[in-house]
Parts: sequence; C-alpha cells; structure tokens
Amino acid sequence: MTPVPIAEAANRFRKVIESLQADQLEVLSEAFTPDAHFKDPFNDVTGREAIVRVFAHGYKNCPNLRFVVDEMALVPDARVVFFYWRFLCGAPSDLRLVGVSRVMFDDEGLVVDHVDYWDPAEQLYSQVPVLGALLRWVRGRLSA
Repeated sequence: MTPVPIAEAANRFRKVIESLQADQLEVLSEAFTPDAHFKDPFNDVTGREAIVRVFAHGYKNCPNLRFVVDEMALVPDARVVFFYWRFLCGAPSDLRLVGVSRVMFDDEGLVVDHVDYWDPAEQLYSQVPVLGALLRWVRGRLSA
C-alpha cells in the first residue's frame, strides 16, 4: 500500500480539529490509531477512548470550544506536522490559548502521537487573582 501523503494527512486532521463539535467526538476515533498517544500540559494518555475523554472534558468545561489552525509546518521524512493553533472558548469566559502541536502520522494518515505545547502559567494561571500576581512577581524577578 502506498502511504497517504503527509500533506493530505495533515489537511484531513486539520479539518477534523477545526470542525470538532461536542456531540461529534467520535470523529476523533477515526483520526487516531487505536494505540495513539496524546499529551498536553494536563494529560498524558494512550488510546482512542482516553483521547476522546480528554476532549469531552474540554467541551464539558467550555461548551463553545473550538480550534483554529493558523499555520502548519510539514516534516515529510519523519511524517510529522507542526500545527500552530488557537483554542477559543467563547462567552462567558472568552478564554483564548495559543499553542503548537507536534503530530506524527502513520502510513495510513492516522495520528500516532500528538503532543501539545503551550504555557498554562502565562495563559491560564496568570488570570487567577492571587496566583497571577505571584507569577508576575516571579517572572519579573527572573527576567533580564
């Protein structure tokens, strides 16, 4: 079998992520291998069911959750794609996160490994009144 071109796999996955809805999380199962790995600052799970649970938890806490992919960078020989994205959670919190995902695809174009990189201290914790003040103080002490 001829491997699915990495650009095709990347575009297919981008469509899945950008069109994801709380009541249609089963499409994630179709995008990942059965033993796929997913990691972000709060989760480190393996398997389709666990990955779907992570996203279901996200939608539970942010019913208006959506992802927008602004840029992609392909590493064809490694079958890896980097996605630069925005995580948007509309009213009432208007939460916005920015991050990068390193996603590795198998020859069938399914996700084998998905690791999210973003800074929860800057983008989440800093919004908590006392914790945010403490983080700003630490950041000020450590900056040049």
